[in-house]
Amino acid sequence: MFSNLTIGFLVGASFAAWVYSKVMRSTGNNTKNALTVAAIAGVFAMLLVATLLGIFFKAS
Repeated sequence: MFSNLTIGFLVGASFAAWVYSKVMRSTGNNTKNALTVAAIAGVFAMLLVATLLGIFFKAS
C-alpha cells in the first residue's frame, strides 16, 4: 500500500517531533539546538526504518 520510504518518512517525522519536544523541555526552549537535534534524529530514523522495511519486506 505505502512504499518503504513513505512509511520511513512518517516514522521519522513522528520521531523528530517527539525528540524536538523532549529537547525543548530539557534545554529551556533553545529552538536552534532542538531543531538541529530533531532533524538529525528524524533523518536517521527515516533511513533506518526504510532500510529495515526493505530488508524484511521485499517488493514484488
